[in-house]
Amino acid sequence: MKNFLLSILLLVSVELLSPMDASGQFLAGHVWYAVVEGHTFSDDEVMAVGAKGEFTDRLDIPYNFTRSGWDYKVVAVGPQAFMNQPLKSLEFSPAMRSIGNAAFQWCVHLEEITWRRGLKFIEDAAFQGCKSLKGVLVFPESVKLIGQRAFDNCEKLEEIVLPNDLEDLRYAAFHYCHSLRRVEFNGHYLGVIPEECFYDCGELSDVRLSVNTRIISKDAFKWCVKLPSITLPRTITDIMSGAFAQCNSLKEIRCHAKCPPNVYSGAFDAQHFVNTILHVPVGSASAYRSSAGWSQFVNIKEDL
Repeated sequence: MKNFLLSILLLVSVELLSPMDASGQFLAGHVWYAVVEGHTFSDDEVMAVGAKGEFTDRLDIPYNFTRSGWDYKVVAVGPQAFMNQPLKSLEFSPAMRSIGNAAFQWCVHLEEITWRRGLKFIEDAAFQGCKSLKGVLVFPESVKLIGQRAFDNCEKLEEIVLPNDLEDLRYAAFHYCHSLRRVEFNGHYLGVIPEECFYDCGELSDVRLSVNTRIISKDAFKWCVKLPSITLPRTITDIMSGAFAQCNSLKEIRCHAKCPPNVYSGAFDAQHFVNTILHVPVGSASAYRSSAGWSQFVNIKEDL
């Protein structure tokens, strides 16, 4: 198909809109829409549910459009709506609140996403396998949920800045992001780093946890082979099995918790007990030396 630029204008005139089909969907420009049902939505809110043909360059999801004299606001992208589309860039308006399951899964040519404050939910596998998505990914501060495998296998991402309002980060969200070098957690709501969240992010070398991190789940940073150090906040309570397994470059752990967190079997490797320096708060070294999971560390420094 001949390459062309598809850009949906902010307002689409009535003449460009098709009649509603039997499924309750209607076409505006080159995008199919459906009225969103549910207690969290209004009658004039719609979601994008699919494309007419292929988007070979750019997709702009509009703020609203007019149909039969009625203004519709585009607030969501439906499940699998643009899966496997060959688009290269994507822009959302401030009206966008939710990106559905697998909405852009395996859009392997997608390089750039532009989004704005107002987005709240990025559902499971929304951008899984977007192998060309690159550079720094800064999430809108309004995002509350990043679903399971939402950015799994986005192998060109280099940096992630997570938002202040994030409450729920789910299983393997950034699994196999092989070029990822830096992750920054912000905000005060997210307390759990989920299972396999950064599994096999082999270039990851800079992790900045939020001050309220409580739990680092199973295999969360497993095979992050270039991670040289980790700083754990005073709120940390549990480090689960495999959390830092195979982190072969881990040479320093700074744990600010005065009470030693629970460390589960296999959270660290035998090499860490010998080669990694454990920094702990002044007056707490004896507690760490007598605590299961920490007592095996040979080099404990009381200097925090």
